[in-house]
Amino acid sequence: MKRVLAYVPDLLFRSRVRGTASAAGVEVVFASNGPDLAAKAASGGFDLALVDLHAPGALAHLPRGVRVVGFHSHVDVATRRAAEAAGAEAYTNSAFVEALPKILQA
Repeated sequence: MKRVLAYVPDLLFRSRVRGTASAAGVEVVFASNGPDLAAKAASGGFDLALVDLHAPGALAHLPRGVRVVGFHSHVDVATRRAAEAAGAEAYTNSAFVEALPKILQA
């Protein structure tokens, strides 16, 4: 079973990730903050990390060694550029929601 690590503090997005992952047969483990994201990622065993790039500490604690997909406000170009420079794929919030089933299946 595919395992996904997610740092998604917003309850609406968290619910969307949980529901879409459940429908796809994907296990999701949620991190509670940036350091928790880094610690869980370091423990290994994840195929993907989903990150709200506006969450506190998200950019500073992006996981290494795993595909990272982040989402951000469509007007925040600086956050997108910083995430991409750190090796993450970055989607606007609405594009992320639309692409989430495909992201989880890839």
